[in-house]
Amino acid sequence: MINPESSPRKESILEKETRPDGRQEVEEISPEFVKEVEDSAFDNEGKIDILLIKAGLKPASKLSITTKIWNEKESEEWVPPEVTERSLQMIENSGLALSRLDKPELSYSYKNEKGELVPYSQEHFSYAIARNQEDLDFLLRALERGDDELIGKALGFYPSAIEAYCGKRKKLDRKKLPKKIRESDAAFFTPGTLSENNWEQELQQGQIWADFIKRVSPENYKERIRIMKEQEKNF
Repeated sequence: MINPESSPRKESILEKETRPDGRQEVEEISPEFVKEVEDSAFDNEGKIDILLIKAGLKPASKLSITTKIWNEKESEEWVPPEVTERSLQMIENSGLALSRLDKPELSYSYKNEKGELVPYSQEHFSYAIARNQEDLDFLLRALERGDDELIGKALGFYPSAIEAYCGKRKKLDRKKLPKKIRESDAAFFTPGTLSENNWEQELQQGQIWADFIKRVSPENYKERIRIMKEQEKNF
């Protein structure tokens, strides 16, 4: 099997030089493309990742589309096939690299008004997306190996946060952070795991992502904040 670390690959966004003020350079994207992303079949997290990748702020991501949900009594189509196809065509037309991963059937259950568990299933299509073929190949090989550290690198997460996730650094207990920080844009746009001794730097990456999305797609920014505030209530 090919070793992702030894394969040719363009530099990661984390390896790019920054401006003197410490901010990363970004590539401008058209309002037309932003509107296409906002109207696509991907969820909020997926739409944000597409915009970050297109702008050069993130190398790659895993996306999914839930197309159908059903149980023994009924079936509901969430996303019609033509909408899924239009969303995928949008990515291909944008010049980003795309690969279908799998189509798993996932089983869940929920409690109805009587407190009874009701089983149901969801159909998901999963995809890998990247700003170029090199980054896509790197992500695919990392996923094939199942190496969390390489996967984190392929997805563009902060190096020290990856180390914390993989047990090479001590994880930060987010509950110990002041509420003002936990509910900040930086925290809401930063992946779940932070390191105990470098979390400030890791949150700076989230702040860059938040600032960009707030500027180019207020709709996705507001939805992200709404979702994360709901999660914070149950934290």
